[in-house]
Amino acid sequence: MYPWGMKKLLLVSLFSVVLAGQTLAAERAFRIYTVEINGTKFWLPSTLVVKKGDKVKLEAQTRLEGQASVHGLTVPDFNVREVIDNKSKAVEFVADKAGIFPITCHMHPPHVGSQLVVLE
Repeated sequence: MYPWGMKKLLLVSLFSVVLAGQTLAAERAFRIYTVEINGTKFWLPSTLVVKKGDKVKLEAQTRLEGQASVHGLTVPDFNVREVIDNKSKAVEFVADKAGIFPITCHMHPPHVGSQLVVLE
């Protein structure tokens, strides 16, 4: 019915329409730092926004001195639980569910907070 070239063109067009309706997962990279302002410790930036299915790469480091320089980085919903100090540490996970998820310090709760927002 259609010559082979036309079949290829139709298949590519159909494939493009299917892909246009879907968001492909991407890699999202952030550098985050523990900081203290007016006695409150938190991760900066304090809100990270990604899409569901994205691979999240965090380069985490504390910017605090002395005993305050070691903190936890915990995102329980994605099984992240790391100890962070003044040396940079890479943390990776897939944001496989949508919602707003707390980022906390498991070593000194409840301080050093932040949030991960995963869009549908």
